[in-house]
Amino acid sequence: MHERFIVRMETALEKVRSSCEKRRCKKEVIDRRVGRIKTKNSRGAGLFDIKVVESEGRASISWTKKVRGAIGQRYRRVVICCGRM
Repeated sequence: MHERFIVRMETALEKVRSSCEKRRCKKEVIDRRVGRIKTKNSRGAGLFDIKVVESEGRASISWTKKVRGAIGQRYRRVVICCGRM
């Protein structure tokens, strides 16, 4: 059931990453966009660690996705998707 929310978050984060690569984006604007994405997909938001970094006037976004382990509610990090740093 959570797969739907995870896929939505990944596609939205990819859109943000691609827009950061195309033009200069401020860190504050990207933080707001990420907050909106997390709000809209609250069920999948807990499975992502998202970082926004600004260097040389350009913001870049990177995130890690945690996948549920087979034992209990533990999570382990298995996939890393990075934006341009």
